[in-house]
Amino acid sequence: MLDAKSNYLRRWTAHILNRENELQPRCQQPAGKIKLWLSTLFDDMRLLYRMLLAWRKGLYPLPSWTVILVCASLFYFLSPFDIIPDFIPIIGYLDDLVLYLFIIVILQKQMLKFRYWESNQAN
Repeated sequence: MLDAKSNYLRRWTAHILNRENELQPRCQQPAGKIKLWLSTLFDDMRLLYRMLLAWRKGLYPLPSWTVILVCASLFYFLSPFDIIPDFIPIIGYLDDLVLYLFIIVILQKQMLKFRYWESNQAN
């Protein structure tokens, strides 16, 4: 019985090792998707910062509720006081992440308008 199990295990591992070229890209896909998602999130954060900066310089008009929302979220993100402290691994940054996702969803139209305005300013 033990010999049959070890033969099966050897065949199974050989089968997996022979399919390494197939398995390697599949294992990298989730990491690639997470990197893409995080880079998009950081791009959106930088866009919010540029939007606030353009408003402050008087170059781009923003509703006051947008300014308050962006300032409050930046303050919360930079503040050492959180609902869940940041020194707790992974979970500590979860409240910051949820807040920023919420802000980005709320301000999506404003961000699109600002991207359009910004691209026209560059041309």
